Amino acid sequence: MPTKRDDLSDAMALTLDRFFQGRAIWHGALWKHAATLSASQARWRPAAGRRCIWEIVRHVTYWRQWLAEHAAGRRAPDWRTHSWTMPERADAAAWRKDLRRLRESQKAVRAVFQTTTGPRLLERDRKGKFKRFWWIGVLAHDSYHTGQIATLRALMGLKPIA
Repeated sequence: MPTKRDDLSDAMALTLDRFFQGRAIWHGALWKHAATLSASQARWRPAAGRRCIWEIVRHVTYWRQWLAEHAAGRRAPDWRTHSWTMPERADAAAWRKDLRRLRESQKAVRAVFQTTTGPRLLERDRKGKFKRFWWIGVLAHDSYHTGQIATLRALMGLKPIA
């Protein structure tokens, strides 16, 4: 049974939505940056040995899924095999699949915040450290990587996302 929502959980869910699909203040939203790209654009690298947007999207998706699994008390897959990777076939169908996974990760993380009340989110462990508040790190993580994606888009000569 879901936990009753409160102002903090609502604020977290709304902020997550804004960073993901709404208008983030300084760089645009993660979803808009990724979903408007073709597979070939997502694969583009500014130089040999540099990351591409596709790898960033898979990395962000993995850590969002990790948070949802962790919050549910389940073990997530090993990050070394699921983060910073490319699919075997990096074609348009695989890109659409990874975009679907990113969208699903949004629903999963949003559910975490909608079902975790402020008091539970602010709970401390025996050492006085917050047990769950670090979960909001997903916002900083998404923001950081959205900025990377925006920079790569600019290097490709694409117009900014508003």
